[in-house]
Amino acid sequence: MMAIIQLNESHYDEVLNLSSYAFQYPLTQSERQERAIILKEQDIYGIFYDEQLAAKLHIYPFQIWFNGQKIEMGGIAGVATYPEYRRQGFVKDLLLHSLREMRRNGQSVSILHPFSIPFYRKYGWELFSYYVSVDFSVKELVLMEEPSGYMRRRTAKATLAELRTIYDEYAKTYSGMLDRKDSWWQQKVVKDCEIAIYYTKEGSPTGYILYQVKDEKMIVDEFVALQHEARLGLWNFICQHDSMVQTITITLQEHDPLLYTCLHVKERIEQKPFGMVRIVDVQRFFTLCPFLLKEDDEPLFLHVLDKQAPWNRGVFKLTEGTCTKVDEFAGNRAVVIEINHLSALLFGYKTVTDLFAIGAINGPEEEVERLAQMIPRNRPLLLDFF
Repeated sequence: MMAIIQLNESHYDEVLNLSSYAFQYPLTQSERQERAIILKEQDIYGIFYDEQLAAKLHIYPFQIWFNGQKIEMGGIAGVATYPEYRRQGFVKDLLLHSLREMRRNGQSVSILHPFSIPFYRKYGWELFSYYVSVDFSVKELVLMEEPSGYMRRRTAKATLAELRTIYDEYAKTYSGMLDRKDSWWQQKVVKDCEIAIYYTKEGSPTGYILYQVKDEKMIVDEFVALQHEARLGLWNFICQHDSMVQTITITLQEHDPLLYTCLHVKERIEQKPFGMVRIVDVQRFFTLCPFLLKEDDEPLFLHVLDKQAPWNRGVFKLTEGTCTKVDEFAGNRAVVIEINHLSALLFGYKTVTDLFAIGAINGPEEEVERLAQMIPRNRPLLLDFF
């Protein structure tokens, strides 16, 4: 294996050159300066060959919402290799190194946006989040009943606190949503977009959209409503653009009620995979997952398979409030599952029934049923690209 080093500011030009080449976007000098500031917030690892940066990987030190609490997450991004160094195992080595580093840093889970789902699945990541892109014409805009509140367009500087209030209330009901810091809002979320907020008649902000209107087209990048009243207000605000645009594109989470209540488009709905998740440290993560076990319940034994992270391999004994890795195999009582399926299961993307039906979970049926009953219900969602 080639030596992997942690990159610092002296390497930023090489990092940006590789990103620009691999992801095919030119960077002006001012853009390079802006990106260099963002690089300081990341852990970046690289492999050099003949004194040139050959491959790299970035880790964002994020927090995400999981079961109503914030937990540490390592966001994998910027994975790139120059073509002359591809298929030499550099990215594999970087991914395995990243797992060790994230574990060391207390990041019990990792999320990434895949260029290839099968590729990252080999290393233990699994799909957990989709989004829906809906295209429709102005003729399909139909005003709904008027809610009692009101809409206001806002600037990012004036309304960031209100956006955070709405987003945080929304995000904590899902598993996988980023805990957005102010810098992230400013650099990644509200930059170069319009903002409109719905307020109740009492003046409480309960929904927002982030959007752009250009060349007779409206693009809604984020649609967040805390209750149906706000959903109606946001939808009607979109409808009021009927004299300005010809087409509208809305990005929604895949189960958004808007698809059922306001937006009735039979075609031009595209579902797209967006995020993959991986448990980095099973034992640490199990302590964060509120399994529904009672004090007098028999322990459940879970045998985890993980080809890339040896610390995750083995049998875990789950009791009320505790998780212990045991040396002895629990006979034929253990439920057996691979790390990627376990990740999808605990984030709510798949159920025990789903996985058992396709052979992704094995074990005695009564123990599999117990596992199904003890897993809290989660709804997976990720809105941010990184």
